[in-house]
Formats: sequence, structure tokens, C-alpha cells
Amino acid sequence: QKKVDWYFNAGPDPWSKPIVPQWKPYSPADCEKIEQAFQNKQDTVDIGNYTIRLGTNPVQISKVDEKKQRQVARGDPIVNGGS
Repeated sequence: QKKVDWYFNAGPDPWSKPIVPQWKPYSPADCEKIEQAFQNKQDTVDIGNYTIRLGTNPVQISKVDEKKQRQVARGDPIVNGGS
């Protein structure tokens, strides 16, 4: 199976449209865990202090403060806009 990288928007205001997203990759172990959950069609996967809500528009949600959310992208978001 081909390795797929996952990224999160690490920008200071990840939901602000005029600001260019600052995509950062998850660790290889986290990418593997997220991809496995994605392939198994799970709704969510836990990564440390975060829950990743999978689906059409994946989101990383802080377990400490659910209001702290960031966009997540599958594959290289700069090349393909995330998918």
C-alpha cells in the first residue's frame, strides 16, 4: 500500500480566508494511523491530544478545547488542494 501523508493547517488563524494556509505534516506514525482509519471508513481517529474528524472536510479538534479546530488535508495540500 502506498504511503499517504496527512497535513494540518498550523496557521495562527487557520479559518481565515485571506491568510495562506501553513500546512505541516503529521509524523509518519500519525499519518499511518490516520490513513488506516480513513481506509477503514472510520468517522474519527484519536492522535494524542486531538481527535481527527474524517470525511469530506477533515478537521483536527483539540480534546482540551473543542473550539480549537484546524483543517486537515490528505495528500500534499499544496499540489492538489488536499483531498
